Amino acid sequence: MPHTTLFDPHFLGRWPFNRELRAVAGVARGRLLDIGCGQKPFRAFLSPDRYVGLDRPDFHGGMNDEVAAADVFGDGTALPFRDGCMDSVAAFQILEHTPEPRPILKEAHRVLKPGGALIVTAPQSYPMHGVPYDFYRYTAYGLRHLLETTGFEVESIRPNGSFGAYVGLMINIYLFQHFFEFRERYWVKAVLGTLKVVLTPVLLLVVFVVNLVGLLLDRLFTDPYFTSNYTAVARKA
Repeated sequence: MPHTTLFDPHFLGRWPFNRELRAVAGVARGRLLDIGCGQKPFRAFLSPDRYVGLDRPDFHGGMNDEVAAADVFGDGTALPFRDGCMDSVAAFQILEHTPEPRPILKEAHRVLKPGGALIVTAPQSYPMHGVPYDFYRYTAYGLRHLLETTGFEVESIRPNGSFGAYVGLMINIYLFQHFFEFRERYWVKAVLGTLKVVLTPVLLLVVFVVNLVGLLLDRLFTDPYFTSNYTAVARKA
């Protein structure tokens, strides 16, 4: 996710995500635990003294077949660490993929030192992905409630883009990916897949234009009711 260009169908989701993560990256200090680290795609944004990635070896979120590049294998609902041993904790895009997110946040709270920071990112509006392991979407109010009721003091909840980025992202994902790929019948999928290959230069041009217009609209108009994702920072009191 860190690298993106205007020819990327996911640019209008990734660019504001990267911007907001950079803005809060300074709270990730000391010994950092990344819960559900996967292939550690966000490590480039953070500069802790020690980066510890945790994930389950048997779970890929339905996204790919790669085993996580974890330093420790375990379950986020029962972290294999003692109380108060982490200076910071991160949970990037995992709360929507667990049927019970509260135990994960409680465990994050337990292993944090007093005053330690938690960085959480979670979607508000995004197509289903990683099915069947896709359970929730979060508003800023729902995310705040979830954090506060698991013992955290919320410092900030930042939207990742506004109306322009949101609309453009949905158009590009459907146009470039879902229309051609998510079909039940094999022959339909084969025909549309071939058509996609033939039309790729045209589709990339359309994606570029949509990204450019979406980025411009996002700079001109800010609407708190439209965003694809949130970045939240909270602390253990």
